[in-house]
Amino acid sequence: MEKITQVWKQLEESVIDLGNKIKDDVFFRARLKFSFLYAVAILVGLTVFVITLNYFRVADLSLKSNIDNYADFSVGELVMTRTISDLESGNFLLHLSVVAGSLVGGYFFSSGFLKPIRESTEVQKRFVADASHELRTPLSVMRTNSELALMNIEELDLFCKKAPKNIKSEVGELKDSIKSNIQEIDRSARIIKNLLNLSHLDNKSYEMSFTRVDLHDVVVEAVKQLEDFAKKKKIKLVIVKDGHARVWGNQTALEEMAFNLIKNSIKYTSLKGRVEIKIEDLKNKVRLSVIDTGMGMTQGDIKHIFDPFYKAKTSGNYRDVSPGLGLAIVREIIKKHNGTINVKSILNRGSVFSVNLKTSSVYS
Repeated sequence: MEKITQVWKQLEESVIDLGNKIKDDVFFRARLKFSFLYAVAILVGLTVFVITLNYFRVADLSLKSNIDNYADFSVGELVMTRTISDLESGNFLLHLSVVAGSLVGGYFFSSGFLKPIRESTEVQKRFVADASHELRTPLSVMRTNSELALMNIEELDLFCKKAPKNIKSEVGELKDSIKSNIQEIDRSARIIKNLLNLSHLDNKSYEMSFTRVDLHDVVVEAVKQLEDFAKKKKIKLVIVKDGHARVWGNQTALEEMAFNLIKNSIKYTSLKGRVEIKIEDLKNKVRLSVIDTGMGMTQGDIKHIFDPFYKAKTSGNYRDVSPGLGLAIVREIIKKHNGTINVKSILNRGSVFSVNLKTSSVYS
């Protein structure tokens, strides 16, 4: 019985992996589509060939007597009769094997066409990772220099209390300008950090160390970090726990996943709204749901919401919110954990992001 259960679990994992691969791997989807079109082309060509062959067989003078036997049939009807007869005979298996072979052949044949595109994509990914890494140092230097300049300006401000108003005004403007520069540097640093994280997660050779993780603790930590952000918009954060919450995963990665999900909901929720984080113990898995009372999304937006730097078309009322990499990182982290994420949304009413992760007991 235990062996049957193990086999069933392995089969379940294989199906989930295949589903995730079809959903997330654009090259795999392209190869499947190419194989399908290749098989359809072979099937159409084979059918045309058989019909043409039967046409000439029927039209042949040596088959005149055969045609006479089918006096009530037109030539076209006789051609189709012979074609169907061929298909109903042993030739049908031959045709089926040809189509199956073309599917397999098309799949492997497509790799040659897609190889240059795949290599180009890998080069772009390496460039993004290398460029992001190189930009971290100059940004750190810029921030340090800006902080020193701000300290000097604040000291100068103390000596300008008795200075003319125009000088005080210029000093104040300079101080605000430096503070704005520091904020933009911090924003750029966050983008670069996210680019590096996304690059690492997208790397198939990148392995995470997994252990038992309490998802409730992960959520509590994320909420602590986002409390000030939520208070600025007077948004109420609520945690609801229903049962067991231990999953098999990487603590740091799951904290980042929860942080980005909750932050995204806060960003797109109006003033005095509500964001509920619900943890449910289901059979062999734990579900983390982030439920907000935000603007919601259309089905078209949901299809692209996990694309890097995508901004929903319905987010016009949130012009101060810039698109980022948060949800793209969320998707990659969930993929590394062999989990799933689903999105349900109603326009102008809110959205629900549901993450399903396997419990630690599955791996015990």
